[in-house]
Amino acid sequence: MNKLRIGILGGAFDPVHVDHIKLAEACLEHNLVDQVWFTPSPSIRWDKETLFNSAQRCEILKRSIQDNPKIKLCDLEIKAGPYRGAYVFLTELKRNYREYDFFLIMGADTYSGVLNWRDPRGLTLDNHLKFNGHLLLKEIPLILFSREGSQYPSKESHRKYSKLKLSCIDVDGLIGSASSTQVRDALNLGLSITDLVPKSSEALIQDTYEQKMKN
Repeated sequence: MNKLRIGILGGAFDPVHVDHIKLAEACLEHNLVDQVWFTPSPSIRWDKETLFNSAQRCEILKRSIQDNPKIKLCDLEIKAGPYRGAYVFLTELKRNYREYDFFLIMGADTYSGVLNWRDPRGLTLDNHLKFNGHLLLKEIPLILFSREGSQYPSKESHRKYSKLKLSCIDVDGLIGSASSTQVRDALNLGLSITDLVPKSSEALIQDTYEQKMKN
């Protein structure tokens, strides 16, 4: 019996925007995975702190994906405690959910930097951060989506790290009009976010932001 294929789409989702949803839908439409799990990171990471807290980001995500049963919220990285990075999280996911095959969804522009990924809390004996991106490339199947100005790695270059299949999906013209930074900037300036966020969660994002500003 074939395992269910799960695409992990990670990030802060601070907040989720329309391109996140379009990307998940494209992965499903191209039959690259059977489900997409939105996996928000903890509110405090080594490189950033989010505007919306974990509970708020999860609630906004739930509202945004409620109409598609193949797109789900996975809050396991938040519940796992201090941020450890993609490789540590995905390794634990594979160990605890053996009934699934997991794929990591990332932009082609991100691929070149994966070798610099590390575990912020995994210090080596000489007190340097332990890099583990090469292990992720070796052990986790990837789905890369096109980003303007970035090229897919050649299959030959990817084989240096992995024998796993590398899937690529062209989304030029489909995504690229929104970002979480744009949403936050619009909120801060009192501008409309209608074209940037899913219709189902627009009011919740606006209300959550306004409540946050009052406190």
